[in-house]
Amino acid sequence: MNKENLTNAQISSIIAMIEGSLSPNIFSYHSVDFWPYIRISLIARLKQQHKTVKKSHKVVYVLSEVRATIKKILLNYLYRFLLDRAGNQPEQDYKIMLLAPYAHRFDKCGSGYLNKHADSLRNSTLGQDKIGLIEYAFNFKSRKKRASASYLHGFLPEFLELKYRFLSVFGNNHSLVSADWQYGTDCINTVFKKQNINISVRSGSLHLEVQRVFELATHCKAILRKFKVEHLINVVYCNYTTIAFILAAKQLGINTTEYQHGSQDETHPHYTKWSLIGSSGYTLLPQNYWVWNQYTLRYMREWADKTTYHKVTLTGNFYLSSYVTKSQPKPKKKNIVLLTLQDPKLLPAFMYDAIQRSSREWHWWVREHPRYPLDQQTWAKFIECSNGQAVDVSDSDLYELFSNVKIHTTGYSTCAFEAEQFNVPTVFFDTLALDGYQSLINKCPHLNYADNVQKIMQSFDSLPQVPIVKSGFIETAIHSVDELLGE
Repeated sequence: MNKENLTNAQISSIIAMIEGSLSPNIFSYHSVDFWPYIRISLIARLKQQHKTVKKSHKVVYVLSEVRATIKKILLNYLYRFLLDRAGNQPEQDYKIMLLAPYAHRFDKCGSGYLNKHADSLRNSTLGQDKIGLIEYAFNFKSRKKRASASYLHGFLPEFLELKYRFLSVFGNNHSLVSADWQYGTDCINTVFKKQNINISVRSGSLHLEVQRVFELATHCKAILRKFKVEHLINVVYCNYTTIAFILAAKQLGINTTEYQHGSQDETHPHYTKWSLIGSSGYTLLPQNYWVWNQYTLRYMREWADKTTYHKVTLTGNFYLSSYVTKSQPKPKKKNIVLLTLQDPKLLPAFMYDAIQRSSREWHWWVREHPRYPLDQQTWAKFIECSNGQAVDVSDSDLYELFSNVKIHTTGYSTCAFEAEQFNVPTVFFDTLALDGYQSLINKCPHLNYADNVQKIMQSFDSLPQVPIVKSGFIETAIHSVDELLGE
């Protein structure tokens, strides 16, 4: 199996094999079962998000990490206290605190940008100023002026990440690792070897990662106490910063909720098939999950209902609801294709061919993913393929775009299900779409999958005429946040 091209379904299968060889609580640290975080870490490795450090390059690697960390921290400080002080939330008590990646701040509102899902939750309450927002993972690529107040969290996580990367390269942590940890690590490596995955995990490295989470949780408790938080609602729980906040909240007796931010289908390795979970649930997973649709509700309840701790609730999409209630459908102005990107480096060659071969009557609007900004070289390629008819619409409101286009194409983005709310059909072109949405593609005539330029062109000709059959993947919210929290 080629680890460079693993799909969510393949990753989920590998994780299931690993869980089948492990026993519960094998990765216990300070009486907390850290398997949820280790599973997240393994998924990241399988998706090639971890760097491999060669022994001959240790010093160069650490020096480059030191430079990158200092740059991020200085930019965070400069931005928070000098360039965008107006975006800092006031020092007051926040009974409800939202936690979201800074990279989700990409919806323009006036002169600044909103954090899409976090601010849609905040706007669904009567006391908006009483709900705080902590944004993490600040970096120079995603720096944008804030249209709503938040607390930028970026100093200690960066320092700790640097500290533990240094220890992973130069330290020796094997003496602290128990026999259970070593056995569990051996089980993981055995599965990787049988599946021809060229990854080898060290028990000492996993132990350091867990120590990092535990150390950060102490700092997170201080923040939660500072704002007197009673309920923590996070968007994207599966990273070391949010896991530390969840652990801190659990230790303080604070309720935790995860709000769905994107695709969470039956193959998603972060949200489904937790086979080792016991009746008391996992300390490191959110207590509550708010999801957009019946599909996600069913898949997640398969494991959550086995516990007395975790609860999954259908809430719908608050961002979509807020837009639909204040807008009216608009007629499509002209023949426009909206291309919503993931990583542009992974855009298949046949999509550039489709742009080049499409009728001159079609205009292309290109919208970058917030985590993958378009570079000049990629944008120049779009301009060349379209004979100058491509337009960068990355800063435009997504729903305004849907109100003005005839067709939408994407690799596997859930934008497809937002598009159908505006009677816009979608062509998928990434195999990940088949993994997650095959049944919906079969059911809905306005959803197509294309893996070559001929199928793309045929879809452009036929889809604008087909009826829109709502998939049900995104439902509008029927309750406010206040109602869900029993306020």
